[in-house]
Amino acid sequence: MNIEPQTTNLTNDIKNLITTSQEKAIRAVDYQRVLLYWHIGQRILNNQTILASKYQLYLPSEEELVKELCKELQEMKIFTC
Repeated sequence: MNIEPQTTNLTNDIKNLITTSQEKAIRAVDYQRVLLYWHIGQRILNNQTILASKYQLYLPSEEELVKELCKELQEMKIFTC
């Protein structure tokens, strides 16, 4: 009895399971990253809108705000500035 074909089939099956799980994990992380960025953008926009209408203050441009936030959040090593 030759067990090599069965071993090859089992090995290929396990490799497929691993590959499929890795691909699903990558998609899940990408999805969460997109949600994170969307929520960050939404918070920035809401914050700017509320402050501008309520206090009529000079507000930094989005570019200036993003640079400042990036500096403050750099310790988390999530964003690159």
